[in-house]
Amino acid sequence: MAAEIRPNYETEWAAIGAVAAKLGIGSSETVRKWVRQAEASGGQRSHGGAADARAGPGRRPPRPEIRTTTPGNDGPAGR
Repeated sequence: MAAEIRPNYETEWAAIGAVAAKLGIGSSETVRKWVRQAEASGGQRSHGGAADARAGPGRRPPRPEIRTTTPGNDGPAGR
């Protein structure tokens, strides 16, 4: 629906807002997510985000280590 009415609006966000209003949905962001999912399902957009695009197909971006230790503390439980 958003793609069909897009030419009638100056921006994609305006078209998405109009669809949200017509459907009685309080948040245009919900409709925007549906539009992105439909694009991904239809092959128009990849399923991943920017991090996936940088990492390349089938790979995850490197993740910094999140666990830190302090002297006298072997881990999260303070063993």
